[in-house]
Amino acid sequence: MALTGDESPGSGPRLTRRRALGYGALVAGAVAAGGGSVSTVAAAAPTGTNPVTVVWFNINWQTNWNQAAVTLVQDFTDANFNSKHKGIRAQPTTGPWGNASGVYAQVLAGDAASTPAVLSSCCGDFAIALPMLENLSPWFSKDNINPQTMYSPGQLLTFTEPTGLYGVPAYTCVQPLFYSQTLLDDLGLAYPDPAWDYTEATRLWRSIAGKASNGQWRYGSSMQWYQTYFDGGLWLLKGFGGELMDPTRTRCLLGMPESIAAANWIYPLIWDKVLINRGGAANWTSVGGPLLAGTCGFTQTAGFGLSHMAAYVGNKIKWDIVPMPSWPVRRASNVQVDYFGMNAAYPNKELAWELFKFLAVDQATEAFVIKLSLTEPKLLSMWDQWEAIVTAAAPPLRGKQLKWYAIGAQQGWGFGHQFWKYDDSTVESAMGTILGQIWNHQMDPAEGYPLLAKQIDAMQAAGQKTNAVLATEEAAQAKALAAVKVGPTTQYPAPSMTGVGVPPTEAKNLVVVGPGGSYTLLGDGWDMWSSSDNTVFACAPMTATEGEWSCRVTMVTNLTCPHLSQWSKVGIGAFGDLSDDSPAAYPHVTGAHQIEWQYRIVPGLTPSGASGLLPTGVKNLMALNTKPAANYLLAPLWLKISRKGQEWTPWASMNGKTWTQINPPAVVRMAGCWVGIYACAHNGSFGNKGYIRATIDNLSFTPTHFMQMGNTGTPPAAGPVPKNWATMTPAGM
Repeated sequence: MALTGDESPGSGPRLTRRRALGYGALVAGAVAAGGGSVSTVAAAAPTGTNPVTVVWFNINWQTNWNQAAVTLVQDFTDANFNSKHKGIRAQPTTGPWGNASGVYAQVLAGDAASTPAVLSSCCGDFAIALPMLENLSPWFSKDNINPQTMYSPGQLLTFTEPTGLYGVPAYTCVQPLFYSQTLLDDLGLAYPDPAWDYTEATRLWRSIAGKASNGQWRYGSSMQWYQTYFDGGLWLLKGFGGELMDPTRTRCLLGMPESIAAANWIYPLIWDKVLINRGGAANWTSVGGPLLAGTCGFTQTAGFGLSHMAAYVGNKIKWDIVPMPSWPVRRASNVQVDYFGMNAAYPNKELAWELFKFLAVDQATEAFVIKLSLTEPKLLSMWDQWEAIVTAAAPPLRGKQLKWYAIGAQQGWGFGHQFWKYDDSTVESAMGTILGQIWNHQMDPAEGYPLLAKQIDAMQAAGQKTNAVLATEEAAQAKALAAVKVGPTTQYPAPSMTGVGVPPTEAKNLVVVGPGGSYTLLGDGWDMWSSSDNTVFACAPMTATEGEWSCRVTMVTNLTCPHLSQWSKVGIGAFGDLSDDSPAAYPHVTGAHQIEWQYRIVPGLTPSGASGLLPTGVKNLMALNTKPAANYLLAPLWLKISRKGQEWTPWASMNGKTWTQINPPAVVRMAGCWVGIYACAHNGSFGNKGYIRATIDNLSFTPTHFMQMGNTGTPPAAGPVPKNWATMTPAGM
């Protein structure tokens, strides 16, 4: 279950409208959350020698699935693959996006027989999956297939390593622009010429921007330009002649003049509210938002937006498609880069290759997927058929300039994600800080970009953990766990004290109030999320393979923060070691989202979980004081985490006696672990915006160590905090 709210970066909003498209018998659903691929998830290993592979057709930005769509996919798969391959069975199903990390964890643990032969996911997971992916180059060569002639070169480059090719695009996905002819008519503006350049585009978008007659702000265009994940703007860097990194993927080139020139073009347009930083698929439930409502003249989008343009806009307004303008050096466009790859640990590679070809190479499968989702083909040879299939399935798309998708793909306009040689998440964290300052008009690109390049170069030189190292560590841990007999009396090895933040100390710095053991934590930290956790942590080592640990959160309030963040977090958790990216399972109460349950399966992976949990028997925990600089107050709540082998379950209670399971258990592979209580202010950066105070009592264990988890920050006992912080009365109490 995916997290909701502001902690789902890049996931895009979920569609709330539950109607299937009415265009064509096959347009009953959509393929792939990221925009149109076929994903696979693990099935339980069946009896006998032939494992089952489940082909998972998934949705996110498109229409919701219905049983008719599942039946169509099953019939097609049975007729075209299962009937011809007795050693493996592909079975379509539906499910939420986000299970890819679970598949990767199974592969790393050596569960090859129960994992799919073919992996497919979004580009952000590719770096994590790389150590477990099969080198495809020998397989293509064996069948005399040249991938360079089959797939868009800009996207193929994303999955090419010095040792070979490890993935192929799941679709082409070059993104031109939709524009509202109706809005331009109303404003007396000429339609753009397809040969336009960025200076003409700038003038037109500035002419559109302003306050509309209904009082809403009207943007010139939406452009996919992420504040934190810079790869969303790689296409624009290349258009201006700049680069993100050098060919060896070790040196950052953001400081070069051409890269700065790209930023100097787009940021003023963002600051002036001419461009809005939004991918074309954002808010697709109301394409009428940017287009029908006349609040945005242009929208950048990939082919998975075509079904929505047909369903929601149709002929209600006049609209058409135009290519991205030409930039100073070359044409360039953003792309989505979801991929197909083979599981290197799968026991029968010949069958895996047959399934891979069925999903990623076969033209009949490609035509079926196009009919099902209207997405662009991944195979360059299918472009001639694509437009005919799409316009037959969705009549409102007839007469639209769909050719710009094909031209962009065939001429290599598309540039997608690039991966650093070492740790993407650490680099992106640095990007988020500086690009956020530029975004908020606190720093000029000419100052920020060279500074950012210098910081990234230092990280690369320091040699961050590679994904291969992480995979090796995880596989070694899994092997050790396999030798342990799980039971109430079994003990795991003691957990590691290795940490990347402030070293843990004995818990003497932890303030304990009263004979009953009421613990007071003063917490800063930017978040417990993404690839790393940054928080104050009072903990103790645990080696039992079964057990449960509980506490009661009695109060959380801001102390020196201007206000308590809605994502401040106080709770109890288990961590595989004391590094900030370790496997973990941790429930907590938050500043505005009730209870949240998070778990990190693989080191460095963004946690899965759910927020806003209010199960039966647990009442609303917050009372918002609406006075200025007010506190969110959490009513007393008991939290518990239980362990049975590698299965972790979160619980909540109002009285410490009657417990409610707040979410399904999660499998997180840890040997010995650190169990503790934590307080995270979610304040942006350590010590930058102040601290929160959390009072926690009724612990079922005694903390022995105290630390600041994360790669920066200072433990509260040594920080610049009020001397009487342990006894201060919170404002508004």
